[in-house]
Amino acid sequence: MRGGVCLYTCVLLSVFISQIYAGKADAVEREKAFQYLNTRNEVTFYFYVNSMLEIQAFSDVISIDRVDGNRVFAYANTEEFNRFLTYNLPYEVTVPPGLQTQVECSDLKRTSDGRYDWTKYFTYSAYVTMMGKFETDYPAICKKYEIGTTVNGKKLLGVKISDNVALREREPEFLATSTIHGDETFGFQCMLRMIDYLLTNYSTDATAKKIVDNIELWIFPNVNPDGTYGTGENMSQAQRYNANGIELNRNFFTPGKPYGNYTKWENETKALIDLEDAHNFILDIDIHGGMENCVFPWAYTASYPKDKDWFIRTCTEYVKTARTINPNYLTNTQSSGYGSAGTNYYTAHGTRIDGPYYRSHVRGITLELNTTKKLAESNLETYWNYNKQSLLNLFLETLNGIHGVVTDSMTGKPINNVKVFVDNFDVDSTFTRSDTNGTFARPIHASTFNITFSHPNYKSKTVTGVKVEYGKPTVLDVQLVDKNMGAGSIDKKQQNKGITILSSNRGFRFNFGKSGPASASIYSVTGKLIRTLYTGKTKDQDIFWDGKDFQGHNAGSGCYVLKAHSSGQIFTANLILKR
Repeated sequence: MRGGVCLYTCVLLSVFISQIYAGKADAVEREKAFQYLNTRNEVTFYFYVNSMLEIQAFSDVISIDRVDGNRVFAYANTEEFNRFLTYNLPYEVTVPPGLQTQVECSDLKRTSDGRYDWTKYFTYSAYVTMMGKFETDYPAICKKYEIGTTVNGKKLLGVKISDNVALREREPEFLATSTIHGDETFGFQCMLRMIDYLLTNYSTDATAKKIVDNIELWIFPNVNPDGTYGTGENMSQAQRYNANGIELNRNFFTPGKPYGNYTKWENETKALIDLEDAHNFILDIDIHGGMENCVFPWAYTASYPKDKDWFIRTCTEYVKTARTINPNYLTNTQSSGYGSAGTNYYTAHGTRIDGPYYRSHVRGITLELNTTKKLAESNLETYWNYNKQSLLNLFLETLNGIHGVVTDSMTGKPINNVKVFVDNFDVDSTFTRSDTNGTFARPIHASTFNITFSHPNYKSKTVTGVKVEYGKPTVLDVQLVDKNMGAGSIDKKQQNKGITILSSNRGFRFNFGKSGPASASIYSVTGKLIRTLYTGKTKDQDIFWDGKDFQGHNAGSGCYVLKAHSSGQIFTANLILKR
């Protein structure tokens, strides 16, 4: 009996002592955590869960970085960490990745052959100077853009690379960004080097020339410079969040959560969203580090997108090409080297791949290119070689799929914001739209489709049997008919004396067939001038009457007379307008 009492007392004492040590351990970890939070406004730590279902409960609380078995690695700012503490889970604070590897940041300098020294990272000032020199050294094919500033006043810089860089051509647009997590630095260096590679090799390398001549490529090497550089010039304190302590890759649009995990867009986020709104990007990549994988939507839900087959094929090609250099590359998390974020890992709201895909119809891929977030300088050349050709091929993928121009059937002018919908396939936001110059592009897997073109001011048109093959473009130019214009006709088609008159349900088109002084006016049958269409020198261009008078009001149904002067001759024709 005495022994039993002793055993019971010892067990209680053991539990009590364990609780004391657990409490002390918790106090130590908490003190470490708040030391980091007070100096960096973010803390890195890990904890354990029993299932993937439990992980999802934390996706809106903290920024999950990666999952290793049942161990979850995460970041948090002060508010997020305090919310995590309410779960009363054991955790361990880790040394932030931005402090684990110290790298050298150099000023802008060139090697003996005149090239930049890519074996070192660059200071912030050197980075800004380099972005400016890209434009000044190659003004015909490179233009620098500043789309905003960060909390600390650092510049959000990018370049547009194209053969006619000052124009918006009928070419697909590609957007490449990197280092939205400021402590993931290889992508930053990689994008700077890619800009340099395309510019310096444009005249000598067939692939570089094909990209520059046929794509409008926009590259923003660092969209979180405050995270990378803080308030200084080097990367010694690189961190994931921005200067406000906000996880930018959880700050984009998600269905039901327009600001991701937050209540407003940060400067950096808003700048990128405004950029997307001003353009019609077809493809979009965002380069990260910390693991090796090609990640595609969706991230906010554990389901695959409708474009799953296209994403898988595109990612497979990226991995396949990279593995010609290193057969073991991109095997860190998935043997395939790719996966859907929410289906294969954990759900997260407000990510860069979900926001543009859902809101702007841009197909985006997150490229996780190295397991070490702040990659050592000694590995910069190695990882560039792994990824260079894969990246070039990915840019060229923009030229495949369905491409075309949507124009007005009568005027030939481009139509903006036409909805291009793949019948019995597209859902939610997976369709695309035409650009201001009428162009559209639709990356999609190989098959045969029916595609409907629709616009509020035009009659919808469905094109059937559109065949798509992998690695090839399918050209599909479409004309739409204005549904608000009544029918027009002419008493007799006239093509005499060098003038051609054609009618459609939008109005009338005239062409003098040669250059020289000319004029054209519309009169009522009583001789009243309704509209002067043209006075000047023609250059074989079309002249169009849309059925409106001088004030822009619709002319009534009835008969009208065209009087045209060209080369000293007068032509007349009777036009019948029906509404």
